[in-house]
Amino acid sequence: MFNRKKFCLSKDPTPKLSEVITILKDNRISSGLSKSSIQNYIDGLNRFIRVVAGKKDVGSFDLGRVNDTMFRNFKAKCLNNITDQALIASKKRTINSNIRAMKAVFTRMSMFEGYNMEFVESIKKQEFFRGLKKQYRLPPLDLIQKTFDLWPKTEGDTHTLIGLALYFGLRRNEIFHARRSWFDLSNSKDPRARVNIIAELKFKPKGGHEGFTMGSSSMAKAIINRSSGDDYLISYRADSGRPAFKKCLDQLRDIGWERANPLHELRKLFGSYIASTEGIYISQKFLRHADASTTNDSYADAIVDENIKNLWAA
Repeated sequence: MFNRKKFCLSKDPTPKLSEVITILKDNRISSGLSKSSIQNYIDGLNRFIRVVAGKKDVGSFDLGRVNDTMFRNFKAKCLNNITDQALIASKKRTINSNIRAMKAVFTRMSMFEGYNMEFVESIKKQEFFRGLKKQYRLPPLDLIQKTFDLWPKTEGDTHTLIGLALYFGLRRNEIFHARRSWFDLSNSKDPRARVNIIAELKFKPKGGHEGFTMGSSSMAKAIINRSSGDDYLISYRADSGRPAFKKCLDQLRDIGWERANPLHELRKLFGSYIASTEGIYISQKFLRHADASTTNDSYADAIVDENIKNLWAA
């Protein structure tokens, strides 16, 4: 019995949730992960532990306790008393996202050297709910029209944010780091402008790959000329531009956008426009997706109304 107790004392400790979060933040740059990825991982861990533990303050939770039963309880609690099938499917997608984030946290096990990480095996073998792929569908046509009507009336960073998402399909992080030098307007005979998404010290494109997109040259000039920033187009640089983004989202919601991320929905509108006028593979190229199926399933719907198509050329 003495030897057994001594052996137990010599084993590596299992990490607390707060310790894992600290390790993730400390190793963000060396691991090549973006702030948004790290935050997604942290949010996933926090949500899982809060649901299964039934409390908000979970920093001291010992992750060595994580097991298969906890995952079953997590799924059961998230789906409890929900009868609407559409809402059930939505909740299952959220659960899948949560599990995916937790698996991603522990793909770099070298970061957790000195800890007993046996519990990770339980996380790795968790299965996702199947058959939940969501097909993108256009919003109501009158909402699309309202969005295009809104843009010329906006000013400053809001004008830039909406313009880069709607006319060039840029992601949020790309918009925040967009510079005037990204725009190539050298060919005066070409009605389209090329926007190069270029990595820099504080910005890494999604997937680690630089790319480009193209859109109306006249709209590019309008965005550049009305931008508040001298180098970066978004002038508000503090707090990752959150106040500027919030102001923009508030205006989009005021005209009727109810979907989770209205600014990202403008990127999808752009993808639908390119897919409907130039084809799905050109849309994939401009949206910088690794696979055309991602573009087809989640970012593009057919636009058959010529009046809607003409909005991008107006």
